[in-house]
Amino acid sequence: MRMRKMKNLDPRMEACSEYWIREPQTYKGHWRDLMPQCRELRVEVGCGKGKFTVETAAAEPDILLIAVEIVKDAMVIGMERAKEMGLKNVFFISMDVAKIEDFFARSELDLLYINFCDPWPRSKNAKRRLTYHTFLDKYRRVLKMGGQIHFKTDNAKLFEFSLEEFALCDLEMRNVTRDLHKDGPVGIMTGYEEKFYGLGTPINRCECIVRSKPADDMDVIVFCGQSNMQGQSETLSESEPVQNAYEYKWLTNKLVPVKNPVGESIRYDGSEGYMLTSNDQIPDWLEDHVLGAASYGHTNLVPSFCRAYIEQSETDVLAVHAAKGSTVIAHWLPGTDGYRAIVEKTQAAIRKARREHTVCKIYVVWLQGESDAISGNSKEYYKEKLAELASALKNDLAVDRFAIIRVGRFTGDARDQAIIDAQDEICEEHEDLLMLTKIATELNSKPEFMNPDVHGHYSAKGLEVLGRAAGGALGKARKNG
Repeated sequence: MRMRKMKNLDPRMEACSEYWIREPQTYKGHWRDLMPQCRELRVEVGCGKGKFTVETAAAEPDILLIAVEIVKDAMVIGMERAKEMGLKNVFFISMDVAKIEDFFARSELDLLYINFCDPWPRSKNAKRRLTYHTFLDKYRRVLKMGGQIHFKTDNAKLFEFSLEEFALCDLEMRNVTRDLHKDGPVGIMTGYEEKFYGLGTPINRCECIVRSKPADDMDVIVFCGQSNMQGQSETLSESEPVQNAYEYKWLTNKLVPVKNPVGESIRYDGSEGYMLTSNDQIPDWLEDHVLGAASYGHTNLVPSFCRAYIEQSETDVLAVHAAKGSTVIAHWLPGTDGYRAIVEKTQAAIRKARREHTVCKIYVVWLQGESDAISGNSKEYYKEKLAELASALKNDLAVDRFAIIRVGRFTGDARDQAIIDAQDEICEEHEDLLMLTKIATELNSKPEFMNPDVHGHYSAKGLEVLGRAAGGALGKARKNG
């Protein structure tokens, strides 16, 4: 239930200022300076009104407890309780738990409490649960080896989900119970817990021990669209591997360094196809293939995109190339072979990556629309279908952002503008869609950036410029949260 906003919140917070850490990032790696003699440093995420917080701190005066709560209207009540009790070993911070690594150093914590977090019952919101594996990997990094997570919930479905996530993250589970208070009250209760206990609702509890640390962070970026995303430039300009960037090869289930040429040619039956080497092959190739490697083995925008992204975000990248030339947006919609190829290849890539890395963000980068302009599809039609595609991928792949490289001009008339306007408007209307760059239309007017052999397609130099602009923009958005 959402709390009513307090009218006198600010003066109440100020009255308890000795318990309020306003700039927690300044304590990263130095929290024990607040209490050098402390036996353990603990964190409670989502402390609410702080009943459990202050009673735990009072019961164990030799521990240092940091209580985290994003809702200040609730947190201030806990601060007031701490002040009334004269506690010296508890402090409060208002923080989004997703940013816990910005405020606590690696291996800094001894124990972390998660008490009665929001269950987010709809499956599409699973990644928002505080026991989702991406959150657990954050906790594992800030907890020391042998550190613990203590988890309590009244929600049986969330508990079973959490046990699976704990196992996935190599956390050793102990003292698992689905009815903690069956034989009478056990331990310190939260306010919610007391209410549930009074109603006879079983309380689920588990302790987890950190036995291993997650690997380096990695973001998955899925590159989708038609020929300018597939790559149809006039030459192979360079083939140097991109440091800290990998491409997933579906046919071999391997991660390889990102370098030109990128992609895989895969037939509709899932077998290995062949790379385009001449324009005469195009009709037969299009009929046979669901995905395509960069045409003629030439330059694609993916390497330059990844370099710029890593420079800005400071995060490793796994690139998943899932593009095919001469495709209208309908080719990629849910229920089609194109959509299944995107989803299945990306799912396989994520499974492979998680064996050695911590997957943090998943993005789709979209460069497509020329064929819809040729077909004369309306702005309204294209917007509707693009929204449908973005929504489906968000649900099926847990995509964090659907990012667009705005299409360039191909037909040279109003048909281009309809698709351009559709992409502009949909990014303005949907917060989870991000416009990366609009420079494609500028490049259209500069011959050095266009493929001299194939109308409407970018040269190797043009794709590199486009990749750098788009990759840098997504990297900045990633870094800024």
